[in-house]
Amino acid sequence: MQDLNDKYSFGNLTDVGMVRSENQDYYGRYTGSYGELVIVCDGMGGHAGGSIASRIAVDTIARHFAELDHAYNPDDELRHAFDAGQQALMEQVAANPELTGMGTTMVILLLKDDQYWVAHCGDSRIYLKRRGVLYQLTKDHSFVQGLVDIGAITEEDAETHPKRNQIMRALGSDKYRPDVAGPNPIFRNDVFMLCSDGLYHYFSRSEIADYLASGPQQACISMVEQAKQRGGDDNLTIQVVRVNTGKTAPVIKTEPEHKYAWLITVILSIAIIFVPLILRVRAELKKNQTEPGRNSTASSQDIVEDNKTDDDQTISENSVNEQNPQNRGTGTSVNTQQTRQTNNPPAASSGTPNPQTGLTDRSVTDKPVDEDKTVTTGGTTSSGSQGNPPGSTTDGNKANTPTPIQTENTPGSGN
Repeated sequence: MQDLNDKYSFGNLTDVGMVRSENQDYYGRYTGSYGELVIVCDGMGGHAGGSIASRIAVDTIARHFAELDHAYNPDDELRHAFDAGQQALMEQVAANPELTGMGTTMVILLLKDDQYWVAHCGDSRIYLKRRGVLYQLTKDHSFVQGLVDIGAITEEDAETHPKRNQIMRALGSDKYRPDVAGPNPIFRNDVFMLCSDGLYHYFSRSEIADYLASGPQQACISMVEQAKQRGGDDNLTIQVVRVNTGKTAPVIKTEPEHKYAWLITVILSIAIIFVPLILRVRAELKKNQTEPGRNSTASSQDIVEDNKTDDDQTISENSVNEQNPQNRGTGTSVNTQQTRQTNNPPAASSGTPNPQTGLTDRSVTDKPVDEDKTVTTGGTTSSGSQGNPPGSTTDGNKANTPTPIQTENTPGSGN
């Protein structure tokens, strides 16, 4: 029935549907000092039980608000109203045991002083269409909604799930406490829709938004008729409220997570520019860390080459002295480098005294000629009497040629 006033336009309709023999849904709309009260209930529970439960619930809620003064707390009174509805159902069952198990879902829209509150228990719903966008203001207290919440199924799967009619809260059961939300502002051209699950089951959200573009009563008629054509396997109940006055609604950002999209874009752009540069600098630093070792090795080679030259000169002088008839002994050749690298005792000469000195010449001296030779490796100088430095090689089978450090290998390689 179409109902108009200066501030709101109302439409409502209920139908038994195409399958059920009894309509267990019930609705009510009331006006008072408390504001506008809009209610839809979907009863359940045996023969006549559901219809009795939904009617008792609506009447009890209306009576509770009629007793309130203008100054009241809507949030508290909505909860108290559900408590009153629960108590009324329990009293009815106590007086009529055959009604045991009856119960009802309930959704309430309260409009007061340019604000609205919603309260619900079960799987009946309230939608709000604002600036062409449809919002679902309630979340079903149902088994399949629980599966959606934990990610077990999608919302699309829930629409056809075999247990979609199993609810987890209802007036008349132990779990009847409502979810209450508000206050929230109302704006001109806002459209609210309250309905039972028998109706919304047949429509997508985009279709609901399209139907609500019509006047409130026409939207109710069109949707009920369409639901019946699509099967009408349950009772069908709907109430629509349009707000005629007030401020224009602000633009609602439906994707607030994109609020800082510009900042994310800037950060990514900076990363694309500077990350390759940072990697290049790190590579250069790593490369430079290896250069000192190479330079040190090169310096070591130069020093060893210098020492090699000095050693060659010393060996050459010794060879000249050995070739002098006055200093040559029995003709045994001198190899100071070979003598230093062997553990055998020095070989004696023929023992013939030198007529000039009175001493017996030996081909090899007891003291190696290079005992005080120094070798520098990797920039560190060590005495020749302390053994071979890391990275040096010694070949006792090569005569008259000191073995240089192999600069191809880094110090300490042992090659």
